[in-house]
Amino acid sequence: MAKKNIITRGVRAVKKVVRKGARTVQSIGLDAKAAAAAQMLQDPCNASISEGCYRGDQGYRSRFVTQSSYGSGAGQTALAVVYIPSANAIYFLAAANGSTSTAWINNAGPGAPFLASNATAVRSLGACLSSTPVAANLATSGQVYTSIVPVSSLGVLSGSTTCDALSQLCNKYGKIQIDQPMETKFIPSGQDEDYQSTTVIPTGDLNDINCILQVFLGMPAATGIICRFTNIIEWKPLPNIGIVSESFLGNPSKNTIEHVKNALLKRNPGWWSNIGNAAYSVLRGYATGGSVGAISAAMKSVKFM
Repeated sequence: MAKKNIITRGVRAVKKVVRKGARTVQSIGLDAKAAAAAQMLQDPCNASISEGCYRGDQGYRSRFVTQSSYGSGAGQTALAVVYIPSANAIYFLAAANGSTSTAWINNAGPGAPFLASNATAVRSLGACLSSTPVAANLATSGQVYTSIVPVSSLGVLSGSTTCDALSQLCNKYGKIQIDQPMETKFIPSGQDEDYQSTTVIPTGDLNDINCILQVFLGMPAATGIICRFTNIIEWKPLPNIGIVSESFLGNPSKNTIEHVKNALLKRNPGWWSNIGNAAYSVLRGYATGGSVGAISAAMKSVKFM
């Protein structure tokens, strides 16, 4: 009987945590549609795809994922990865050390073949750069730096720069870790509400278009980092592919994207990245862990006889 009561209490604790997680976003002053938009920002890998809180016309919405390894060239110990979700563009540079100047290289973003064939314009409703070192646990070393920065701070991604210089743009840092992915979520800025063409570098005011930056220094030589890019993209169809435009639809919420951002930051200023965090709020379920992380934390508190 005692064992049954303990299990029952454990199940109740799990259900309570899950219900609490479901109410979390709506409890920060947002209506239902804005709460769904906030969930896409803080959990782009798992959140239900919904309308964003952007001004302007609505498009079609899809989640895209791609994965690549960087920094595994001979002698390379430094790496910088940039992801521009609003233009769905990836840039990286890798070097022998942090002080070596290196030119940017461009890679296609997630869903690039589909978007090139079907979309005339895109914008991001939520995105994540999730990174894991290739090296085995005992061989892992070095520092990781991250931030959300305007594209303009990266020299429009032309010319050369160093990983040391890029690391100085970052306001969060910690040790490179392998026990769980190092994640940074997208925080949109003003111009990120605007649709972009599927070109490499976005148009408009690059001081007001944000990107995700991760910098790795002191890695074991030639081991590299596996980067997984996730983007919930709202896109407008090209003509002659038989998809009807829904350009007459606008923001479904009374809230704007600024309300959503402020609510998330008020609840937890560090919600957008786990890098440099001493501990995660497991009862709330961190970001892409979501309810799974919350359930795991609750179950750990239950002792089975």
